Parts: sequence; structure tokens; C-alpha cells
Amino acid sequence: MKSICLKKAKNLVDFTLNANHNSLSDLIKSVPNIKRFSLVRGKKDPNVDIIPPTLLTSSFSSLDHLRLSDLNLNERRELFDIVSILKSVPSLVKLDIQSYNNDDTTQVLDPSKELECLSCYCLKLQTVNIYVDASAQQAMSLIKFLLVNSPLLKTLTFNYIFEESNAVMFFGISQDLLLMERASPGTQVKFNHSLFWR
Repeated sequence: MKSICLKKAKNLVDFTLNANHNSLSDLIKSVPNIKRFSLVRGKKDPNVDIIPPTLLTSSFSSLDHLRLSDLNLNERRELFDIVSILKSVPSLVKLDIQSYNNDDTTQVLDPSKELECLSCYCLKLQTVNIYVDASAQQAMSLIKFLLVNSPLLKTLTFNYIFEESNAVMFFGISQDLLLMERASPGTQVKFNHSLFWR
């Protein structure tokens, strides 16, 4: 299959794609009325956008729920791709992100300062769920960005899977989440952690 054109599928609102493909713009030609989009990516080139900007502007204007799986937040490009996607989807109210652990990836420096420079957006997000099976540092930077730029946000849930128990680390994450500035004082931030057994 080389492409999917859904221009005439006017009633299609929920679309899940398991894509082992570098360029989604080659694969998806049009999904104009989609409300919920789930993307699970297989093998990919780290230099390719998660969702190409041209596809975002042409096909996802009605999107209100986005689920991105098999990302790697330790890759700087993927972290900033998420921010780019959020800027391009004006109706988005729910975001789910699942980041996997990649032991071969070199951890990037804390991108908080760079993300602060991008802070000036008024996102319509109301619910965010982030699942991390990796270092929490980049996820925390993304959470900070989301809290500052989402005045309508009601709930943000951070689910952290780890390999060994570390009470000091959990306390530090909890404190950081509690102290983070947020655009909506009523935003509820939940931190769940669980042990992963290999």
C-alpha cells in the first residue's frame, strides 16, 4: 500500500495507523474530518518528522484527540516535533504520548530553556497523559511546557515506569511537578509510578 486517500470518507472520525514508514506524507494523502488520530510508528529515520508539517496543516484541522506511541523523548528532534504538532492542531483537547526506552540513544541536554523560548501559545488541551519507559528528564521538560501553555488544562497524568525503586527520585519528581508554573491554577497533576520487571 503506497497511500491512503480518505477525502470521500466524510463520516470517518477515528483513525489508527500502525506505520512502519519514514514519511507519513507519502502514506496519508487526506483525512479532512478526522477527530481522533492514533499513530504507532515502527522503524523510522530519526531525522524525519513525526507528522510532516504539510500533512498537519492540510488534514488535521478538526483533530481533537491525538495519541502518539513509540516515541523517544530522549531524541531532541522528537521532543520538538511534538511542540510543532501542538502548534499546528488548534482544536486538540486530548493528548496521549507514550515514550519507550532506547538504551542506544544518547541523552540530550535539558531542553527546558529552549522550550521556554517557544512559550507563547494558548493551547486548548484539557487532558494530557504521558507514559514514559525511559529517563524522566525530557518528559518533565515537556510537562513544564504543556502546563505553562495550556490555560484550559484540567488533568495532566504522568505515568513513569522504572527499573529499580528510588524513593529520593520519586520525591524529587513529585516536588518538581507540584512547583511547576501552570497557566490554569485548577490543573490537577497526577504522578503514577510502577516497577518494570525485565
